[in-house]
Amino acid sequence: MTCLLQKAKVLLAFKSYIIYQVSYIIYQVSYIIYQLRTMDNQNNKLATILSRYPKEESSLIMVLQDIQEEYRYLPQEVLVQTAEALGIAQAKIFGVATFFKAFSLKRRGEKVIQVCTGTACHVRGSRLILEKFERETGIKAGETSGDLKYTLEGVNCVGACALGPVVVVNEEMQGNFTMQKTGKVLGKSRSKDDE
Repeated sequence: MTCLLQKAKVLLAFKSYIIYQVSYIIYQVSYIIYQLRTMDNQNNKLATILSRYPKEESSLIMVLQDIQEEYRYLPQEVLVQTAEALGIAQAKIFGVATFFKAFSLKRRGEKVIQVCTGTACHVRGSRLILEKFERETGIKAGETSGDLKYTLEGVNCVGACALGPVVVVNEEMQGNFTMQKTGKVLGKSRSKDDE
């Protein structure tokens, strides 16, 4: 009787193990299908972008600008596909992507907040504004929040010195910026420091 009971326990354990393995395989297959759909979506986006321009090296910067606009950064796998499509060495594409400050190889937030730290803006308090954004978002300049809501950057000069301090939010320049405006930029009715 105990032998029969032991066999039943072994079979039950084996059955549980098989169920676990099948569940894991189903999970893996689902993940692969998700990845393929994501790749298809990326390929469709890239194909749409590439269809706007001649397939030559002179189109590179325009293509990179459109990729940056679509994804909010330049994903490495998309750059590799771009190199193949345009017949350009990957090193050249990565060289251009890292040379220009306008391009980012890191994910960027929905709101890209750039605080001018040039001399004219600095003497008008831009450093304090940058520090307030850092406190309010919980990130430092040069970082993106984990929820991909914000990217915060300190930039050398935006060329609007007479309007300083200047903050650029998603390419929209806001001159004569004050610390009280940080809450509005972040979508808050009032910032913590205004209380």
